[in-house]
Amino acid sequence: MWKVSDLLWSLVPFFLPIIAGIYLLYVTVTKSMNVVNYVVGAIFIIFPLILGLGLYYYETKKDIRESYLINDGLRCEAEILSLKKTGFYRNEHPQVKFVLKLTVPGDRAYQLEHNEYLNPLDVENLTEGAKIQVMVDPDNPKNILLVYY
Repeated sequence: MWKVSDLLWSLVPFFLPIIAGIYLLYVTVTKSMNVVNYVVGAIFIIFPLILGLGLYYYETKKDIRESYLINDGLRCEAEILSLKKTGFYRNEHPQVKFVLKLTVPGDRAYQLEHNEYLNPLDVENLTEGAKIQVMVDPDNPKNILLVYY
């Protein structure tokens, strides 16, 4: 059975204004209406197209980064020195600011601040002093991926 990706479903709201813009341009051309209708029709097409492509680029880049770190990153252990909610939310998931002490095998330990949006249930399970697994980019030690589940 085939599965529609979450990214495609997130782009669906952008289709309706584009269709409305195409219809508006069609009506404007066939009825010889004024220039304002051309501009509005173009806006209805261009802006959702730019926003949709931007969202697609962002999500694709995020997926590539995560798969790179999972496949080619160094697995190490991190101790949570502190964590607090920043007050920002994305889809009811709070952003948490971590201060981590990472211990990379064959390298010295270092501290790192990292912000991430987490499931509210995961936030309650993470405490200061807890040890979690982290994937670290070998080329950029500040690029990490938390593996806390």
